[in-house]
Amino acid sequence: MLGVNSSGTKELLTLGTGFAERSEYWKEMFLGLKERGMAAPKLVIGDEGKGLWKGLSYVYPDCAKQICYVHKKRNVLSHLPKKLFSQAGKDMG
Repeated sequence: MLGVNSSGTKELLTLGTGFAERSEYWKEMFLGLKERGMAAPKLVIGDEGKGLWKGLSYVYPDCAKQICYVHKKRNVLSHLPKKLFSQAGKDMG
């Protein structure tokens, strides 16, 4: 998990292996960060995996959530015919 501090520097917060789609996995990751003194994040950006959001809400319920742009773009493109990929990709940036 990467974080970005107030000066804009990226920092490795924690690293783990497990069942990333399980809320219990994310709950333990966030609890570990909280126990190490991390204040509630202002925003968490992630994929559309429900486990992440559920685990986050358990530990930091008031944190803002946002779907990663890359994952959102891939999701949109996966629902289009292949012949539209190129133009849709350009239109979405």
